[in-house]
Amino acid sequence: MEYIGPYDDETLDFNKVAVVAAQATTANMLAHYDAKNPDAMFRLVASGVQISVFPPDVIETIYGAAQEHCAGLISSNTAFAKIYAAQRDFRGKNYLYHRAADYQYDTIMLMLRRKP
Repeated sequence: MEYIGPYDDETLDFNKVAVVAAQATTANMLAHYDAKNPDAMFRLVASGVQISVFPPDVIETIYGAAQEHCAGLISSNTAFAKIYAAQRDFRGKNYLYHRAADYQYDTIMLMLRRKP
């Protein structure tokens, strides 16, 4: 983003504005889909679409193929290896957090909603 020139851009903190604008746009997009997807799913079901989930063995096969693919990239691309390692570490911490924060709640809510 440039307004007049680097000096004014820096003085007006446009570099910070661009980051905040990108974050706001992402949050807005996610909220949009969170609000619109449930109704769209119900309309699809009403029109005859059958919704199903992948069986565990299919998910395991896809996961295994992805792991193999990433292993090949890691061994041949140092930039990918560095980025992947950072993302893997972040994901591991995130999984632990969500397992404690969300998984139990989501599981309990699913069970409670099944009760008559």
